[in-house]
Amino acid sequence: RNAHCMPAANASRISSRIRSAAPREKRARISVDDSVPASAPCSASTSLLSSRPPARFFCRLSSLAVTKTVSNATPALNSNVTFTVTVTNTGPDAAQSVNVADLLPAGLTFVSATTATGTYTSGTGVWALGTVANGAAPTIDIVATVTQHTAITNVATATTTTFDPNTANNADDAIVNVPDADLV
Repeated sequence: RNAHCMPAANASRISSRIRSAAPREKRARISVDDSVPASAPCSASTSLLSSRPPARFFCRLSSLAVTKTVSNATPALNSNVTFTVTVTNTGPDAAQSVNVADLLPAGLTFVSATTATGTYTSGTGVWALGTVANGAAPTIDIVATVTQHTAITNVATATTTTFDPNTANNADDAIVNVPDADLV
């Protein structure tokens, strides 16, 4: 079963007609309306098709975008910084099973995480959001201590089980760089 294709009433649709070619053989002709992108992984299997034509399915589409900022890009060594990650779903449908991978790299030590949506597990770096509605933009603040005197890139990447036609904007990063000491 393709998780992206679900029965629908008023949505982008795939419709099919099944004709019996032989007593135990079925043939399906599937057409996609113009509101479904050709790249969408919409398909119908015999387990989804009804023998009562036409069977109708729609493709769930969501477009996630990640933005990541840091409270201080040039912090002092052993000071705390706050990374803010926002995941925006521009739809048109809800995004299912959304997770954001944001494991702190070497040079950053986890202090705390605050979010109103989902849960963050510091050991794995996974922010599990579940379903993100169309138009929603949940955020998380992750506080970390900077423990290395070097440039540190911290990346957040979102995934969903719902088809996302543009994954190029599903990740963002923020860089912290402890400045050299001024020895005068």
